[in-house]
Amino acid sequence: MILYTIYSINLWLAEKLGSFGDIAFTEEQEVAFPCFRVVWGEQREANVRPRGVLSGARFTIYCVASHDLAHLARRIASVALTTLRSAGTGFTIPRYFYPRESEDEPIDYIALRDITSRELHLPDHPELAVHVVQATALALNLPVS
Repeated sequence: MILYTIYSINLWLAEKLGSFGDIAFTEEQEVAFPCFRVVWGEQREANVRPRGVLSGARFTIYCVASHDLAHLARRIASVALTTLRSAGTGFTIPRYFYPRESEDEPIDYIALRDITSRELHLPDHPELAVHVVQATALALNLPVS
């Protein structure tokens, strides 16, 4: 998936989920419980006409809390799931550049598909309550006119 699109989706997730808990996009980021940790998986791209790119990537949101506050892990997983499902058939999102190159940045059309949620048991870490929300992000990136 185009790096700028992943960055844009990460900003969107931070905006939507940030008020419910810390959110991290890299392993180095430290977060306090309850928290979200977003991990991007395999990415694929295909050229489409007119001169655009259809790209997709699977991402996972780990919703984590301490085991004694397992209800918070369930709650923030529910928030993440509702947020992803609220996108409906899709939405447009500005393609943010880092650093920002101009105010007239292109717009990407994003669709979220195959949204799932499940509880994850970690035998090596019984002190954690973890719920996993997964989705596939599809983006249609069209050139700027």
